[in-house]
Amino acid sequence: MNVGLKRAIAVVIIIAIGVVSATVLAEHFSSPQTYAKTIETLDEKRNSVLAMTASAAAISTGLTIIPGDVATPLADKLADLSSTFMIVLCAIFLEKYMLAFAGIAAFRVLIPLACLLIAVFLYTRSERCLRIARKSVVLGLCIVILVPASTWVTGFIEETYSVSIEENIQETDKTAEILNSNAGKDESAVSKWLSSLKGGVSEIVRKAENALGNFIEAAALLIITSCVIPVLTLVLFIWIINAVLGLDLKLPGKKLGAISTAGSKLRGRANKSDKQESKYLED
Repeated sequence: MNVGLKRAIAVVIIIAIGVVSATVLAEHFSSPQTYAKTIETLDEKRNSVLAMTASAAAISTGLTIIPGDVATPLADKLADLSSTFMIVLCAIFLEKYMLAFAGIAAFRVLIPLACLLIAVFLYTRSERCLRIARKSVVLGLCIVILVPASTWVTGFIEETYSVSIEENIQETDKTAEILNSNAGKDESAVSKWLSSLKGGVSEIVRKAENALGNFIEAAALLIITSCVIPVLTLVLFIWIINAVLGLDLKLPGKKLGAISTAGSKLRGRANKSDKQESKYLED
């Protein structure tokens, strides 16, 4: 068999691989059924975020029935948490959409492109084509396993803290139910109800402070598992690509700065909550 025939057969095989990648593999790796377990994990996390958002809003609304401004700062802080939960929720939806997008980008674009470049290399012996083809394959495989890998890593953390988050949600739901059971009553009826409680307003404020602390702790955990770890996983993949293939890929510094700022805000809220709790206890 002469060299030209061997080369033609190799090109046909490579083109066939590209066609299979663009059709069969792209359809498989962009299908939700392929990532059923990962999507289930993301959906559970989404449900937890929605439950905490609803619970925080309910407690914030319930605190407004307390006469005076004693609970207003707590109500405002609980209402402000909705923006933090919204960031986490957007990150979760982004991860879900990335699953389908990664399969299409890798198997319908990058790998077929690599096959085409390898076919060109067989005839032209262009090292540039071979180098770009190799980078395309590695980059495609990296973006395919990015979300499943980050979800797998966060699974270890969530297994440890998922129970505590569920317990916090149940506890805050009870507090919200107690507060909102008196919504709509006149001020005298609310004052009479508060005086009948052991500890009065201080007890309600203490429960609300505990709920705020639980929400801040849960929000910090969710930001780590939904935002920080996926970014760190991406950074690791980019480092591997740069080290192995020499690609000069970089992450925007502003994006990493935004994540750092979000973490700093949460720590600030936690410190303020602790100081406020100490003030109420002293009073």
